[in-house]
Amino acid sequence: NTGLHLRKRFVLSMWLDFDERAKQITVAQTKLRREQLEELRAQLNAFVFGFDEGIIADDIVLASAIYRHLCSFEQLPLDRMITMVKYIRKNVKHLELLPDENFLENGFVYFLPVDTDIIDKEKVNQHFYDFQATRV
Repeated sequence: NTGLHLRKRFVLSMWLDFDERAKQITVAQTKLRREQLEELRAQLNAFVFGFDEGIIADDIVLASAIYRHLCSFEQLPLDRMITMVKYIRKNVKHLELLPDENFLENGFVYFLPVDTDIIDKEKVNQHFYDFQATRV
């Protein structure tokens, strides 16, 4: 399943980033590092679960996940919340239409812009070349 593979890659990328940042904590602070990594693990699991639920369910559940995990329960103008829900929905649909090779063979993912559904192919291609250059 491509979606499951993509989610696993996302979580792995996040953990690699967390681990890299945690290495900056000195050896004397290992207990603090362990506690912070445990907190990050719990937050990441809640984030993934919340957005999975929101994507599967309706816009209200998705808006709730946005409110909890992206906005940290802070007030957000209704038009911005609507924009965020629409943006996520259109990109989920977009990702479902992309060939599996984008994820499985080269690990490259691109998203539609907020304000349009038109893909700037030149920009995407340049990002892909930049992405490939970082993998060497």
